[in-house]
Amino acid sequence: MGSPSGWAPGFLCRLESKGVALIGSEDSEGAAVDTIEGLEQLRKTAPSVSRQALEDRASVIFWKWIEARTTGKPDKLTRFCVVPPTEAERAAELQLATAKLRDVAVGSAELKEVHADPPMPVAIVEVRWSGSIDGGEPTFSVQELVLTCEEKALASPKNRGGLSSLDCPVCAGQLAASDAAVCSYCQASLGGGKHEWSLLSVRDGVHPDELGTAADDRADDDE
Repeated sequence: MGSPSGWAPGFLCRLESKGVALIGSEDSEGAAVDTIEGLEQLRKTAPSVSRQALEDRASVIFWKWIEARTTGKPDKLTRFCVVPPTEAERAAELQLATAKLRDVAVGSAELKEVHADPPMPVAIVEVRWSGSIDGGEPTFSVQELVLTCEEKALASPKNRGGLSSLDCPVCAGQLAASDAAVCSYCQASLGGGKHEWSLLSVRDGVHPDELGTAADDRADDDE
């Protein structure tokens, strides 16, 4: 997938409006060079947590989100949510409006913020993606997935950084499916952020073109 205008790999921005200072850029080799406030603080009590693990988890949840929207079955996302998305109010908070999504491709999933406050730390991962919606031309979109997990679960030596698996995190029994919301062996509820990073909400992110426009506006004001 080609990069549209405004999605150049090198960027420098300061997201102060959200209360977290985040400066990001890329070096000449293309490796990300950034500082995410809160991540190292969280790792002091949960050393298995990593940026890669959070971005991988967000990617898995994003594709389940796409499946739930495309099929019109929000229960497909139940295991991955803090609160089951079956009620209309919760579905709205998760932007689960049913739509025919085709040719979906992910450009990036990037950790933007971590708030390490106990008992439920929060991580925000920005997903840039493209796809055709209801038969229209492919468009580029930015979503922010807000994830949370109980700190005591993340701190457990048995925890895999808040990632899920096909084994029950309570009894280690094999699950029938990756999106199983209840263990068939011990009947443990697997959602709710009790054992793994779960989806709290989905919100629209800032499109790179909007960042460029804002930067131009600030430059004009400084002149």
